[in-house]
Amino acid sequence: MRFAGGALARGLVRSFDARPPSADAGFTAGDIGLILGLWLLTRLGLAAIALMVAGGDAAEIGATLCRFDCPWYVEIAASGYDEEVRRWPNWMGANWAFFPALPLLIAGTSQLTGLAGTWAGIACAQVLALAAYGLMFVYVQDFADKPTARAGVVLLALSPFAVHGSVPMSEAVFVPLLIAVFLAARREAWGVVALAAAALSATRTIGVLVAIPLALMAWRQFGLWRLLRLAPGTEMAVLAIAASGLGLAAFMLHLDWVAGDGLGFSHIQVAWNRAFVAPWTTVFTALNPLTAEPGWYIYDGLNLLVTLGALVLVAAAFRVGLGPEAVYVTVAILIALTTGKTTSLPRFIGAMAPLVVPVAIWAQAGGRLAPVAIGSATLAAVVAWLWCAGVGLVM
Repeated sequence: MRFAGGALARGLVRSFDARPPSADAGFTAGDIGLILGLWLLTRLGLAAIALMVAGGDAAEIGATLCRFDCPWYVEIAASGYDEEVRRWPNWMGANWAFFPALPLLIAGTSQLTGLAGTWAGIACAQVLALAAYGLMFVYVQDFADKPTARAGVVLLALSPFAVHGSVPMSEAVFVPLLIAVFLAARREAWGVVALAAAALSATRTIGVLVAIPLALMAWRQFGLWRLLRLAPGTEMAVLAIAASGLGLAAFMLHLDWVAGDGLGFSHIQVAWNRAFVAPWTTVFTALNPLTAEPGWYIYDGLNLLVTLGALVLVAAAFRVGLGPEAVYVTVAILIALTTGKTTSLPRFIGAMAPLVVPVAIWAQAGGRLAPVAIGSATLAAVVAWLWCAGVGLVM
């Protein structure tokens, strides 16, 4: 038992080691063809679903794809952040809850292309999805081999929650940036890490949490004492850790300037009936029929079931050497559970791209990729249909 415990501890420590590029790193013509083919196939599939939901009216495709939080991002891109809370007959709120990375990209795309806000956002999402596929291929290849890297791209493209990264939602920016952060950190490219981490913290609240695994990776690489005294060679790693909050800090300064509340993104959560509670309180409240919201009991249960599945994948991620990524996902889930709501948990978890890696390794090694991909694609089509139809279960 002592030997097994020691081996487990050593394995966990090694999971934080850097991973240099594999010997066969790079893209072959077949790899590029697979990535582009998957990207085109999934774009056409989503467009077809949106067109069917829109009743065959092509002019409504944009509105059909831009559901739930999407209009908020488009509005921010066009008009900026609210100066004060808005008052409607039955609701009070402001757009402070939505982080600026996506609105900035939408505004820039609109300026460059002349596209209207919604279509500029849709265009951004497609480019970002392609970037995510390419980054995922390289990221998985560093851990395994080309066949597994191809499996990783397939499973990312056909993820049940792929629709959220293919429309103007924060997932579109978050997914490629999260992969880029860990890929660069594994390759000890700390300058790239700093840029990607800074941008990641401008996508959503949990973006700043990437500082935790980055600090652990830097500690493993350099040692704590060398980091604390900024020994030669550690400067870029320390900068990357510090930059992990730069996007959030800039957003807070902007909100303070515009609305006089640098923490407005947190304070405004009450408009969505969110409040800070212990993670277990959220779970027990959702599972207890006496405290669960009427009509939402099954919905909460499904959300928590997805969360449980994610925690199983976290354990699998540790086993395959993804220690930092597993730490990040665990902390992010715990933070998400402190809101008192299970709403959007599957969507948030679906954006945790590193969880695809253990599934890809398992599917490829056991010859299970085809059935897994088919099952995942089926779920992806269902979720995309529900999204386009405006069904709140997938918001």
